[in-house]
Amino acid sequence: MNFSPDIAPYFMKFVALIGALLGFALLVIIHELGHFSLCKLFGVHTPSFSIGMGPILYKKRLGTTDFLISALPLGGYVEIAGMAEIAQGEQKHANAVDETSFQSKPYWQRFTILIGGILFNIIFAYLVYIGLFAFGMPSMTRLDGIKIMNIRQNSAAEKHGLCKNDCIIGVEKISFKEQPYTLQDFLKFLLANPHQTINLSVLHGDIVKQLTVTLESRMDGNKEVGMIGATFDAVNPEYTNEKHSFIDAIKKGVEAVNAMINNIVEGLKMLFKERTFKDMGGPVMILAQTFKSAEQGITFLLILLAIISVNLAIWNLLPLGALDGGQLIFTTIETIIRKPLPEIVRIIINVASLVLFVGLALYLTYTDIIKLFGLGK
Repeated sequence: MNFSPDIAPYFMKFVALIGALLGFALLVIIHELGHFSLCKLFGVHTPSFSIGMGPILYKKRLGTTDFLISALPLGGYVEIAGMAEIAQGEQKHANAVDETSFQSKPYWQRFTILIGGILFNIIFAYLVYIGLFAFGMPSMTRLDGIKIMNIRQNSAAEKHGLCKNDCIIGVEKISFKEQPYTLQDFLKFLLANPHQTINLSVLHGDIVKQLTVTLESRMDGNKEVGMIGATFDAVNPEYTNEKHSFIDAIKKGVEAVNAMINNIVEGLKMLFKERTFKDMGGPVMILAQTFKSAEQGITFLLILLAIISVNLAIWNLLPLGALDGGQLIFTTIETIIRKPLPEIVRIIINVASLVLFVGLALYLTYTDIIKLFGLGK
């Protein structure tokens, strides 16, 4: 299909937007499919399986399950007989106690069902990375600069004069224009130099500044590593496809996802330690980044979806009522005390969790808009 030069860019952006939205839908399907598959494995009735929340747009009954597409593309759910969760369908079977109910199954099966979505999200990330390392993982070979996207308050970057939208164009005696250098090289350099003073060439507007920055540090397991307190993006990167044997692809894929999991956990620790969501991206930022990746091609979209999938898995482990982690806590407590928790307790915790997440989503949407449109200071 041919388009005029004026229309083609808009068409490609439309395709990228559709790709980003389908990518989100895929992650929801994968997560809920984890719960659904394990319910079927253990003989637990699933009245409905919805992609999206809210009013139903489309319904198709297959076997004993109604498969739905709902109006609000903010997630999805599997309705599980014998398990009441807020905002999950009609809940006609929430109090079921027959042999096909969730509550009738042994603890290990209920535990497995609840972590099913988390497991599927992690497995998806492993498969994506292993597949890309086997068939062509983009590997950056050079860049023109490293743009500073955000700076943490009171960080080394802020204290030493770096600003949002500055562009690092050289490190020590290396000029990115003259010598091949990658974002990964820069991040490795930071990690390897905790507490050290480094020299940066920085483009601030049209002015090149020479800055010295003394790095901070954090613990990565038993090892101290350096950090600067900023997030980055590569400027005009160039890539080549990196291919490996299947065995090496498995090794590299597993290592990459394991490192990702560790980084997300460390990020969560830092988030709760500092008690601020200032540097956290919300729904709008995630969609914007997914759209940007989709514009770069299916490979970059898959990489970002794998990253989001792992984040979804880790966040779902948090012990809050609206998340899988909270349901795990409920189930474990009920197993220990050998009776269901009072319904009012479940309702209060679930509603409070839902209010918390809606509030957080609205706040992060506001901060996303501020960041994306440069409305902040």
